[in-house]
Amino acid sequence: MVVGHACDKSSGLLLCAALLTFIVLIPSPSHSAAPARSGQPYAESICNTDPNIIFCEDFNYPQNFFCSYPPALRNHRWINPGWAVEQTDFVYGCDGRQINPATTYQAKPQGAMGSGSQADYVWVANWDRTKGVQDNGGSPGQLRLPGGNYVNGSAPAKDFYVRFQVYWTANYAWPGDPKTGPYAFSNTCIDNKIVFFGPPEWGLNPTNASYDAGALTSCAVYDNISNARYADAAIVRVGSSSDNYKTFPVCSQCSFYNQHNEYLPYQHPTALRNPGDTPTLGKIFRFDVNRWYTVEVHYVLATGGGQTNGTVELWIDGTKVYSANDLDTCDTTPSNGDCSGLGFLWVGAYHNSSDTTAWNGQQIIDNLIVSRSYIGPPRTGNNATPSSPSNIQLQ
Repeated sequence: MVVGHACDKSSGLLLCAALLTFIVLIPSPSHSAAPARSGQPYAESICNTDPNIIFCEDFNYPQNFFCSYPPALRNHRWINPGWAVEQTDFVYGCDGRQINPATTYQAKPQGAMGSGSQADYVWVANWDRTKGVQDNGGSPGQLRLPGGNYVNGSAPAKDFYVRFQVYWTANYAWPGDPKTGPYAFSNTCIDNKIVFFGPPEWGLNPTNASYDAGALTSCAVYDNISNARYADAAIVRVGSSSDNYKTFPVCSQCSFYNQHNEYLPYQHPTALRNPGDTPTLGKIFRFDVNRWYTVEVHYVLATGGGQTNGTVELWIDGTKVYSANDLDTCDTTPSNGDCSGLGFLWVGAYHNSSDTTAWNGQQIIDNLIVSRSYIGPPRTGNNATPSSPSNIQLQ
């Protein structure tokens, strides 16, 4: 490397040009792919080859997930080389989580995704009394320490994508779902958290972090055109506790916010269950039970201080359905964390204690990847590559 060289008359123009060209062509340091698991290959090769990948988990090694007892000291373990810290202060839902063979459930559209000689397994939140513990399920992990980088050496990501597959068994009861009509009821709606993320300090108190965000379903999406709410509606939680936990699109519980009510009405406002929605850009999407979906969230942190310059996008099975870049995705007011970048992940299924729904069925999650670029649906085989995104432009 040439450092501190100045071109003078004695150097000659050709030599000066060569030195300047050499300096310009020096590449900047690139970040690495997700940290490899020793003896435990990932189901998708992009986890070890794509330099944009921050974290990968296919749940194919059950020994990497366990809880120790007594329950009062529930010691959660999720062993993955991508974690800066394996255990956190927030282990809620450890008892209700299982790692089950993928063959227990409906076959995935792209087939089984085993890891080398290891069979395909999935993460399960268990609500069915006949199949085990009926409780909230949750698995947390810390991607970096406050002020630090990721394990692969790359800097904190303020612009990131979180992709996963999700499935609900046929007998699943959506949280906050009274099954009495189009659900135009006035009592408090209950959300169902699926994959959430936040700053490194998120585990200290998620509800008071600078952003407590992620993919969920919730009957808080009120359609005033059809006078209906549905607990199977896919939404993204945005920001923090300020303004009563904002959601996108549609934020009926917010007092001030860019609400994006143009996503209404629902595609099928009278279907009480399994509406069979088609992923459509600009329309609220409702999930069916008994089928797999690939969900991907694109999240760009706002600069804080109430600035509405953050981005949220959502893809269902590779089709973009939601997109906005005028959102307050990070709030510097709460006491835990800042807007410096992604730092924490939580996989789960959460029913608030005020939910009176009769719990039933299971929520299954698989093939979780965090990246700095669009990931796309999984493809069968270890040498697969993701498909190109559709409708990638911001709205």
